[in-house]
Amino acid sequence: MSRQRPMTTRTGIPTAATFVFVNMLRKLREDFAPAYLAAVYDVMGPTFRDEQAAAVTKIRKFDIKTQTFHEVEYHGYKANRAAMPEDLAQQLPYIQRALEGYRIPILQYEKFEADDVLGTLSKQAAARGIPVYIVSSDKDMLQLVGENVWILNPPKDNLICDAKKVEEILGVPPDRVVDVMALRGDTVDNIPGAPGIGDKGSVDLIQRFGTVEQALDRADEVEKKTYRESLQNNRDIVLFSKKMAKIDTDVPMKLNTDEMRSSEPDAAALRALFAELEFNTLLRELIVEPEVREVRYTEAKKGLTSRDRYGIREMDRLAQETGGAAFDASKHDVAKSLRSVAEELRSLYDVGYVSTNPMRDGRFRNVEIRVKRPGLTVRAKPGYFAR
Repeated sequence: MSRQRPMTTRTGIPTAATFVFVNMLRKLREDFAPAYLAAVYDVMGPTFRDEQAAAVTKIRKFDIKTQTFHEVEYHGYKANRAAMPEDLAQQLPYIQRALEGYRIPILQYEKFEADDVLGTLSKQAAARGIPVYIVSSDKDMLQLVGENVWILNPPKDNLICDAKKVEEILGVPPDRVVDVMALRGDTVDNIPGAPGIGDKGSVDLIQRFGTVEQALDRADEVEKKTYRESLQNNRDIVLFSKKMAKIDTDVPMKLNTDEMRSSEPDAAALRALFAELEFNTLLRELIVEPEVREVRYTEAKKGLTSRDRYGIREMDRLAQETGGAAFDASKHDVAKSLRSVAEELRSLYDVGYVSTNPMRDGRFRNVEIRVKRPGLTVRAKPGYFAR
């Protein structure tokens, strides 16, 4: 079986990660139309977890073959993580440019990880009654699920995890996820956990005792010898693991929804990026800079009805959702009521922008319609015509 050629430009720039990221971002915007959006990055350099982990030099491991425990050196938090692949590192500036093009701010905080920033801001937003969807496929994030906070997993067909779904996935509610993680550990992040207690054992123990602390205090009640001895002999390491696994929701930063408010993309910046990376399909689909067209409507027999005026208000509401190319109504048979136009626009997922110029008597002139999908035709209701 031949290996698929990696995505690169003609000049050799790798583009696969950027392409996947941009498409995921576009799909999120189209599927959910979020009022606020932000990307959260890890900071460069050590975090508070690295500093705490530096005090630990040895941990115990369980040898499944000999059924015995033995001490090994501990090399620090996330010490097992491989270096970022070079082709991915090359794409980070382009991913950042994509975020800038979509006018999405990048948030981070010194000595804290992205998870901590996400946890802190989601906690503050939820307290204000703002629904929060954390876009992540990382199970660590499930501990943040709660009132007004959900996890959205795009690779799982936009799976949305609430507290019930968390319990279905992990076997424990969100506020017990960190206890399960403390026992099972995390090889990638080099969180040791309790040696000899794996995925199933960690869930069983937390379902029975409720917390890591309770499991440690009542270790003598555990029937399975491996689990019992692991809890009895590794208290400090298990508590250390919980501290490493717990997301800090009290980072000293304040939620600023104004800087996260969704807005129209910077079309010029995205065109430049997509052209450079040879994303030709995305380039073709990108909204054309709108050309303002003016269409004058003259009353033939009667003015707009209240239903028509409702239709215009509805189109104005739709105007806030997304931008689009200008629709030149002067090139179409304009005879349909504005109410019907609004209904037609509402049926399109990629509704654009509508602006109107009202006259004092309630009638409207100078109607401008912008939609992403070209070729939308407006027809019907006799009594109005364009001149």
